[in-house]
Amino acid sequence: MPLGIKESEIDEHELDYYSGDLLILYTDGVSEAMNESNEMYGLENLTKLIERNGDMPLGALKELIIDTTDAFRGEADPHDDYTLFMVRLP
Repeated sequence: MPLGIKESEIDEHELDYYSGDLLILYTDGVSEAMNESNEMYGLENLTKLIERNGDMPLGALKELIIDTTDAFRGEADPHDDYTLFMVRLP
């Protein structure tokens, strides 16, 4: 049950995973970062970045995601925070 969310219907899903798979949970502040032209960074850009760099150490990947999102945003004010949780599955 998510904390801080009013009671609502929650969909449950089961996923198969393999040793070494990467699990990344993030808030919408990452994928919905807006630049000075009011364009959104987007899930597609985030997915491509992770697919190209998913073999990096997690600390370096986290920094890359934050740095890339910040660079995309440029001088635009941040509209939301970035929260990332990453784990490489055993």
